[in-house]
Amino acid sequence: LLMANMAGKSKTQPFLSVNNGHSGQGARPSLLEKSAQRKAYLKSYPKQEKLRKLAMYSACRDKNSCDCTAWKSSNPQPSSKNTSDASIEEHDNNDSSISNPTTTDSDNGLLQEACKSCGHPLTSHIVHLKHLDDKELDRLLSMTVDMDSIWVLVSNQHIDNDTKQVYVYVFKLLRKCISDAVRPSLEAQLGKPPFEQPTIERAVYNFTTLKFNNSKQTEWQAMHELAKMFLRCLNRWRIESPSSRRARLDSQADDQIYKINYNRWLCFCHIPILCDSFERFNLISTFGRAFLRSVITTIKDQILGRFQNDKDKRNDEKYAALIKRFPGFLEALENEVLRNSSLAMWDPNINLNLSATAMEPFGNQKLLPSSSVSQTSRSDDTSNGSSTESSVTGIKRSSSQSSIVDNSDNKKIKIANDVPRTVVAKIVDKISDTQAMVGPQGGGFSTQSTRDELARNEEKSSVISFHVVANSITSAPTRQTLKWLIGLRNVFSYQLPRMPREYITRLVFDHKHRTLALIKNNRAIGGICIRMFPTQNFSEIVFCAVSSNEQVKGYGTHLMNHLKDYHVKMNVLNFLTYADEYAIGYFQKQGFSKDIKLGKSVYTGFIKDYEGATLMWCPLNPKIIYTELSLVLKMQKEVIKELIELKCQEFRKVYPGLTCFKEGVSHIPIENIPGLRETGLRIPSSQDEPTDDTKLEIILKNILNQVKNHPSSWPFLDPVDKRDAPDYYDFIKYPMDLKTIGERLANGHYINKKLFFADLNRMLANCKTYNRPETEYYRCAVTLEKYINGKMKDMR
Repeated sequence: LLMANMAGKSKTQPFLSVNNGHSGQGARPSLLEKSAQRKAYLKSYPKQEKLRKLAMYSACRDKNSCDCTAWKSSNPQPSSKNTSDASIEEHDNNDSSISNPTTTDSDNGLLQEACKSCGHPLTSHIVHLKHLDDKELDRLLSMTVDMDSIWVLVSNQHIDNDTKQVYVYVFKLLRKCISDAVRPSLEAQLGKPPFEQPTIERAVYNFTTLKFNNSKQTEWQAMHELAKMFLRCLNRWRIESPSSRRARLDSQADDQIYKINYNRWLCFCHIPILCDSFERFNLISTFGRAFLRSVITTIKDQILGRFQNDKDKRNDEKYAALIKRFPGFLEALENEVLRNSSLAMWDPNINLNLSATAMEPFGNQKLLPSSSVSQTSRSDDTSNGSSTESSVTGIKRSSSQSSIVDNSDNKKIKIANDVPRTVVAKIVDKISDTQAMVGPQGGGFSTQSTRDELARNEEKSSVISFHVVANSITSAPTRQTLKWLIGLRNVFSYQLPRMPREYITRLVFDHKHRTLALIKNNRAIGGICIRMFPTQNFSEIVFCAVSSNEQVKGYGTHLMNHLKDYHVKMNVLNFLTYADEYAIGYFQKQGFSKDIKLGKSVYTGFIKDYEGATLMWCPLNPKIIYTELSLVLKMQKEVIKELIELKCQEFRKVYPGLTCFKEGVSHIPIENIPGLRETGLRIPSSQDEPTDDTKLEIILKNILNQVKNHPSSWPFLDPVDKRDAPDYYDFIKYPMDLKTIGERLANGHYINKKLFFADLNRMLANCKTYNRPETEYYRCAVTLEKYINGKMKDMR
């Protein structure tokens, strides 16, 4: 079962097969099913029956120092033919020898039954198990099934000695752990994963980023897809046993290192597929450089052969075009892995970010046990358009959910003069203590509340809730989902009157769109409708609205924060939206910008275009929990205030008065006043005093800014455009404006104030010359002239 390269075969099978060691015999699914069935069957026993079953694997603890290792008389001796079936049948017979769960035997009779080996009563074998609860007994019973499954592998005649030694070790370990009623652990002998840093997953990510970072977007995406395909294949690969590899290469240079890695792969990645008593790890996040160097050449050839066969069977042009690039990618990867000077790819401290690209993380996560795979489902699957109704309230995230985390960044960098952590911890405790912070404003934080504080409090008290809802074409959506979708359609239609109602209905009920609904009293009062494009790493915000009677309560901000957290969880880290003139302010407050850093090739052809609207972009930081961001910022402000107060207390020292003046001293330098320097005051030296030219520039720049901010200065801010006044420059030979004056000031043109005010007066005179007195421009010139004359008088 799941063996590595059986002896006697001339060709290595590339992927984990579905046989149990017998060529052409599909027995693995049957064995897995039988194991699962036996575990479920044993867990249904009453507690006394569970104890009786565990006694078969527990040593006798009689006070007379009995040497009996188990109540079971002897280990099964399967025949050479049909090994696994014989073993399973024998264990099934052993199970049937025990009373059926509905037996009528008394508990005392079961406990007093004699051991088949030593003759002592059953209680001598289970005295250490009686205090355990049913959950712990079920875990031990599952271990007995796993131990029997390992025995099937040990008994297989086709297995090589290297693999058999590992299976025997695991068998004995399980036997001992069952007898001692402890959890099995392989880390004492083999170490704790991951065994190398950086891992294969991280290294391949580094290689793809460094090698193809400057390529076109399509090339970049293709190489990323090939990297993910390679990692998926490697994760499922059946590693060659040391003896087979030694025979093929006729070399023992790195045989010991390879054997250690092979044993680790068996124990942490391979055996847990069948035995869920052990935690299963991902190969690509467990091993690193040494492992990949030892297998890359063999795996490369076999992967190419496998995918070439798949390409011939599949009539898919895109898939065929992608596979054509696979040989070049694997060749470049092999050369980089085998190079001794390849440092960047394997640098654990390299910091490569997934900025604004369509690249997804490779998935640096531990695998679930095989028994629980069937009970899980992907929450981010959007391909089937299934009905979605999930609550996003109280989402908790960690930094490991987003792309591959560099462990070297976890260490806190020490900064000179940084505030000690103990001081910050005391301050946080103080401002978090409602009893200590009670005051006229009700305790807690004394500063004004944030925009989303009311909404956050209502969510905590279950007044409002947030749910992601969507329509479905594959299954009937729930009545509640349809009710909320209709309510959202009505909110969007009422709050966005420029949008056709039919258009809103079509998008809200489209299975490709999702809506984050704000629910109050079981009624939708607001929401954000989105279309997610995971391959492009962005989502389009289509509609965003809150009912008019529920606005100015922070619902919009809290709704957007929930949407950001939801996207970080889904690893889609960019928002794009078209905002009209009324919504630009709202989106700017939520972190959106008109300056779009995403490449046009990422969203062109995906996002819908709207006339008269402005395209805005918002990047997301996967390290931020947005629903808690305002609280964190608020606490940071309070911490800074407390630190300032502590600093001020250090300087509250009373110094004696100056006595030097009584001794005849007429003046002293300011820096000689006791305590002045301790306050942090910077004493300017003679070299710091500005020159006359610098002083003049500062004064003129200040006046120019005041003039620009005057309400009547708007006609003079920029040069006159010929399109607005085609004959202006025929009448005005020496034009002047505030922008030109600012440029002259920056270039040092004004050596005195007279030149500066001369240009201002020329600007006003030009306006009066060209425009008639009844025009608005002329009136602005008169008003601004009075203001400038007042400034001239102040400087005299």
